[in-house]
Amino acid sequence: MGFLSSAKNLFSSRGASSVTPQDAGEQDASAPAATPSLEGQKKKKKKSKKDKGSSKGSEESGTADAAAPSQWAVAHAEDGQEYYYDLTTGETAWELPPGATLAEGEGGEGQDQGGSQRPEDVFAPLSGSEARAWKKELLTIFEIPPTVPEIQSDAGKRHIFPHCDPVSPLVRLSVFENSDPPRHKIAVSLGDAADEGNDYWRPVQYLYVFACEMPHSIPLEIELRRDPFGNRLRFFGKANPQPRDISKWKQYEPIPKGFYAYPAAVHGSSPFFLDWSSAPDRYKVSTSVGSSELGWLRCLRFEAFQASKFHILEAVPSEVSMASPEASMSVGAIPRLCYRVHKGNYCPCDQGWRCIFAFFAFDHPVPGTSRYYCQHKVDPFYTIRVGKEPTYIHNWEDYASFCAFDVPMPGTARFSVDYVTQDVDSRTDTPEQSRVFFRDTWEPWVEKLHFYAYPAPSIQFA
Repeated sequence: MGFLSSAKNLFSSRGASSVTPQDAGEQDASAPAATPSLEGQKKKKKKSKKDKGSSKGSEESGTADAAAPSQWAVAHAEDGQEYYYDLTTGETAWELPPGATLAEGEGGEGQDQGGSQRPEDVFAPLSGSEARAWKKELLTIFEIPPTVPEIQSDAGKRHIFPHCDPVSPLVRLSVFENSDPPRHKIAVSLGDAADEGNDYWRPVQYLYVFACEMPHSIPLEIELRRDPFGNRLRFFGKANPQPRDISKWKQYEPIPKGFYAYPAAVHGSSPFFLDWSSAPDRYKVSTSVGSSELGWLRCLRFEAFQASKFHILEAVPSEVSMASPEASMSVGAIPRLCYRVHKGNYCPCDQGWRCIFAFFAFDHPVPGTSRYYCQHKVDPFYTIRVGKEPTYIHNWEDYASFCAFDVPMPGTARFSVDYVTQDVDSRTDTPEQSRVFFRDTWEPWVEKLHFYAYPAPSIQFA
C-alpha cells in the first residue's frame, strides 16, 4: 500500500494524571485575615452556631429583630474562602444571615472581588486596517518549535507502546470546510503547506491517527475529485462507501494518501463518522453520534484521537499603561509582560497580544498523557495559571484543559510551564503567573514542569 511506505520514510523508525479539583467546602475552615480589622474568626463562628438555638425572647434578640436589615459585604480569607461581614458592627459570618442584604457594589454573583474586570472582558479585538496590519506583524513573529531528537522519540514511543514493534508514529488529520457547496476537505498533514488551512478552506476539526499499521487498526484511503474539488474516505480494499455516489474518485498521485485508525473505541479515542450528500456528491466528517444532519447519509465510522489547537500569546506592556495607573486598568491595556493560552482553530487578533507559537494537544486522555488545566483571572491585570492540578483559591477560574505526552514522541516538541512571582524588569514582588514556553527558561522565571505536544506549523485568522 503506497501511502504506508511514504509515511515510513517520513518517520524513521487514563493513564492521565487526572486530579480531582480541591473542593473549597472541604478545606479547613481557617480564620480569614482580619477584614475589617477583626480576629478570632473561628471563635465567632463557633459562638454563632452555639447561639443559634438560644431563646429568641431575650432582650438582645428582641432589639436585633426590631432593627432595620443590616448591610453586609463580601470578603475573602487568606485561603480563598468567601465570608461576610457587617458594615456597621464588623460582625463576621461564613454564610449571609437571614434577612441581611449585601451593600450595593460590595460583591455578589457575577462580580469579581473588588470590582475587578472579568478575565474575558480585558481583551480589545482589533478591526479594519489595524487588524490587517497587526496580522501581518503576527506572521513575522510566529515561530515553529523544534521537534525532539529521533533518539529521544524512539525511546518514548517504546515506553508508551511496549508490546508493539515497530511503533507507528501519530500523524495529524486535519478537516477543513467550505460552504460553496458545503463539504469537507480531509488532509493528512505531513509538512505540505497545501495540507493546512487558508481563507478558502477553514479548519473545523483536528484528530490524530496512525501513519502505519498498529495492532487492531484498519487502513483508510483518501480519494479525491477535481471538479468541484472534494475528497472522501474509503476502507482500503472495500467498495464505494455510498452506493448512491456516482462520481469518479481517484487516488492521490504519485503517492496515495491514507492512514490507520481503530474500528471501535479504545482508551482516549473519539468516534468520527463520514456522511454523504448529493448534487454534487460530497462528504464531511461528523462527530454527531446520534444521527447525521438532515440531507446527509451516514457511510462509515472510525475511532481517532481528537485534538485542539492552542495559541500561546505574549503581551508587551505599552508605554501608556506603564505611565498611567488608570490607563493600565482599561480594556486592552497591558501594564506588564504577561502570557495567554488561547484554545481555538483561529488565532485571536487583540490589541497588544502577539502569537509567538502554537501547538496541538489531545482533548481526552490518550495513553502516556497527563491532563493540564488552564486557569485565569484579573488581579489587577490578566494572569494565567497552568498546572496538572487546578486551584480555586485566590479567584482562579477554569477556562480550558488539554492532554499532552509525559515523554517524547515522534513529531512532538518539548514545552515547559514556567512561573514567576516577580516583575521581570524591576524584580518587585507581583502576583504569581504562568506561561508555556519552548525556549530555555530565564530568570526570574522558574520551570515548574514540562510536557510534549505537536507544534503547529502555521496560524489562521478568523
